[in-house]
Amino acid sequence: IKRTFRAIYSFDLPDLAGARLVSARLSVYQRFVQGRPFNIMGNLVVDHINMGAAYNNAAWAAFTIATIRDADGEAVPISDSSALGRKTLEVTAQVKADILAGRTRSQYRVRFELDAPDGVLGSDLVNLTSVKAIPFQAPELILTVVEP
Repeated sequence: IKRTFRAIYSFDLPDLAGARLVSARLSVYQRFVQGRPFNIMGNLVVDHINMGAAYNNAAWAAFTIATIRDADGEAVPISDSSALGRKTLEVTAQVKADILAGRTRSQYRVRFELDAPDGVLGSDLVNLTSVKAIPFQAPELILTVVEP
């Protein structure tokens, strides 16, 4: 049995009303690591997705726009170690693309580079905070804008 775990984050985009987006960063909190997930499944990477208002089983697997990559085409990890704490990834190009496409949300899927191999049944995992219940651990889309 192969097991695949993903986290989905959806952020409402503000009306920038002529302001210019300078930068955008996705920030999540890695709060728990069990086992050796990075040794087994690689780094945590981020897919820019467009699932609209849907939040269902199909959203876990579909709607990928693109995995966030560097200039050499390598997936850029948001986390590559068991170190706990805030993890941040530059997503300026993705937010600009969302704005240009007229989307009202900027959405991301965090996943390991590799699916869990057969026999790994949740014993190797990472927990990212996914709710605002713990304010200093809440996921964030941090926008820097310049007013007109």
